[in-house]
Amino acid sequence: MAYEFVAEVDERLSNAESVTALVDCGVTVLTQETDGSIRAVFPRSGMGYFQSKPPAIHGSVRASGVGQWKVGTVITFRLSGRHEGWKAELREFLERLSRCTTASFAVSVDLENLVAVKDKSGLRFLNNQL
Repeated sequence: MAYEFVAEVDERLSNAESVTALVDCGVTVLTQETDGSIRAVFPRSGMGYFQSKPPAIHGSVRASGVGQWKVGTVITFRLSGRHEGWKAELREFLERLSRCTTASFAVSVDLENLVAVKDKSGLRFLNNQL
């Protein structure tokens, strides 16, 4: 079974902030591509990480139940099979990213089931999913 979480992040996030949060989580397998995208693998769970600029048609946040902002970065977290520790790693990354940036973000499953939001009120985890 595969799981995919998507973080829609506003335009204030820099690659340096993302890399800092990843390295602080113990990620050592990390590649920055010439197009600005970032690929990484979390050490304990093997969870995949892919960060890129969204297609021009993406526009504003698509996840339901959050404020609106122009999406400048999309981060996809991907798991396949049963990996131990992925929830803790994802939560730790989001907490560290929240401390590294002023950017707002919404994390959801399939852009519908919202699991975390960071906005002017701070970082909140929803529905006890993480």
